Amino acid sequence: MLNIFKSFIKNKANKIYFIVLFVLFIIICFYLNLDDIAYNYYNSKIEAEGITEKSKTILIQEVINLSEKEVKDIKQIDHVINVTNKEMESSLLGTIKFYEISVDDWKNVNSVIKELDNKGIRCSRAVIGDYYDTLFNNYENIQFVLKISGILIVIVFSLLFINCWKNIFKNEEKNISILKTIGYRNSKINIIKFNIFIVVSFITFVLSFITTKICFIILL
Repeated sequence: MLNIFKSFIKNKANKIYFIVLFVLFIIICFYLNLDDIAYNYYNSKIEAEGITEKSKTILIQEVINLSEKEVKDIKQIDHVINVTNKEMESSLLGTIKFYEISVDDWKNVNSVIKELDNKGIRCSRAVIGDYYDTLFNNYENIQFVLKISGILIVIVFSLLFINCWKNIFKNEEKNISILKTIGYRNSKINIIKFNIFIVVSFITFVLSFITTKICFIILL
């Protein structure tokens, strides 16, 4: 098994495909980090404005009284931390009662608002302003682009990944035929090929993962 593995690695014809596999995994690892990079960038902008806590808050616009069941239902929505009934004094309107909904992260505020809207409860983000709206909309646009590009990357990666391994095993047809000559059954050969596939893919992925992390540490 070890000798066969060495043969796969030493075969000069396979080296180009190992490099391609490495580059493919680099691209995947880089893509998986893009979301964190975008989040950290916009989160730093929000922190600089001093609106971190407010950016995680939703206000119910209408002056309504929610039943205990409705409050409980809201608390069960994903990412909702707490629902608080509050009052605020206004010189024009007097005492204003409203509900404040705390969300675990500003990036999840819109999904909670949509869920509340589906329940027929009108609400809005606590932080309103062109600057914050622009930040939030830009982040959501990036999320959309990442989702679309992610689908394309997976498709292209799958095609190239499969093609690489087809060519690698094609380059090893001579060695495989030798295995058959000395009595190896097809089932045994397939197990050997599968083991090589797993080991090489895993090693290539680990190397690309480490390389990507080092690059991000140096650049960021």
